[in-house]
Amino acid sequence: HFTVIHWQCHQSATRAAANLRPKAQGEWESAIVRNSSSKCNALIPVLSPSLSEVAMTNALDRHFNHLGQLAKANSQSILSRKAACMLQDLRLCFERLACQESFSADTGGGGPRHNMCLALVILQLLCHDSLAS
Repeated sequence: HFTVIHWQCHQSATRAAANLRPKAQGEWESAIVRNSSSKCNALIPVLSPSLSEVAMTNALDRHFNHLGQLAKANSQSILSRKAACMLQDLRLCFERLACQESFSADTGGGGPRHNMCLALVILQLLCHDSLAS
């Protein structure tokens, strides 16, 4: 699946899931249920004509801060090398496509079509980050 969700909608749904009775759901647990059973969820900003430059930069920073938290020991490397991280993601995506390797082996979901959608978003972010620097 490649499910695009508006940021404010995600925040609102996350708050609602946290207040569920009798058992609250975590952010990603509830996202899997809401987002067409997508097994791998990530908050990746997508450029839009309605977004200001500042809003897009903030969204991209939030995305990389989240990746830094996941990387723990390598967080500074990720935060200081955003373009290199995006290029590496693209390289791996295109390599899997070219070699007809599984896209879902590491994530448990997603096929070539959905990963090419992701590649376009990453290219868009890479262009934005390069032009903003």
